[in-house]
Amino acid sequence: MKKVLLGLVLLATISFGCVEDDPHSSKVLELGLSTKELYAKGVTAQQLYMAGTTLEKLVQADVPVSELADIDPVCLHDILMAGAAVEELSDFIKLTSPELNDLLEQGFGIGFLARSGYDERLKNEGYLGTLTDIDGNTYDWVKTGNQIWMADALRTSRYSDGEPITKEMTGREMVMLEDSVKCYLDPCDANPITSEEYCNALPGYCYTYTAATRQYYAGMGQKIKGVCPDGWRLPTKEDIEILREYTSSNYPPESYQSSLMAPYLWDESTMKGDDFYGFSAIPNGNYYYDYLTGFLYISNSPAWAAYYWTSERNDAFDNEFIDYRATYWSLGGNQLFMSTADKRSALCVRCILESLD
Repeated sequence: MKKVLLGLVLLATISFGCVEDDPHSSKVLELGLSTKELYAKGVTAQQLYMAGTTLEKLVQADVPVSELADIDPVCLHDILMAGAAVEELSDFIKLTSPELNDLLEQGFGIGFLARSGYDERLKNEGYLGTLTDIDGNTYDWVKTGNQIWMADALRTSRYSDGEPITKEMTGREMVMLEDSVKCYLDPCDANPITSEEYCNALPGYCYTYTAATRQYYAGMGQKIKGVCPDGWRLPTKEDIEILREYTSSNYPPESYQSSLMAPYLWDESTMKGDDFYGFSAIPNGNYYYDYLTGFLYISNSPAWAAYYWTSERNDAFDNEFIDYRATYWSLGGNQLFMSTADKRSALCVRCILESLD
């Protein structure tokens, strides 16, 4: 019935001259056709849209971005949210060079815009940059909404004041005191699971919670510098919620996690990343602490998920172990979620800029 009604509306629109000088005005449209069939028969995207066809249906009908962009009053970000291919949108923007500020106001991600021809301007205007830690490691950073995040996982062996962090290996028995397990592990050290390609991507070191925060007890919502470089800190749970809200509001919400994921190294069965925001998350492993054998790399493959510490201890997730667990956040598959882990576990760290002021 909906197809018939659409055909009637289109027939009325064209027959009664709502679109002036339309070359198909004398054409009698067949009723009961799908959007794709009507478009193939010469009905324009503008006519279909005026007749009530949604942008989503036009995208599904393979109407090219170049024609969707001509629909009044549709903007390019509307086309993205309707499900258009990110690559096709990027190609169109490269050809047409819209105003950068207009694209930013619409909600396009920095990673997407950098690949679409605006890389140098984004660097010059403070949306992209680099920083260096005390060990001389260089990291990219990117502005996402009102936050600035490191676009790489941390891989320093020292705190910014020069104090070294103990490096540990898997399978080594350790002292069984929670607050003594202050160390980091390198997932590329003698690990048969990690490949050369993976290690060349610099996945970052894995730190115990005490090493990451430089303390064992932390208050809820406390902003902690910990292992991060000067001017940077570990994210709080609120920071993660802000990141989730921003990314899911400006990217198709059913797949917004992919907008934070790099387009490589992830297992093919997980959601494919397109790095829309330039966050460039790659999968990483994590280590579980065992009383008898020390640290165990618990991933069958590092390609399934990415795990990162927040600064916060456990709260209502596991009340029984409130002092022994801390909150982490994770990307993988179709999820961005938070949970808790034993503080002796070793996870990666993504730092956030302390302040934009």
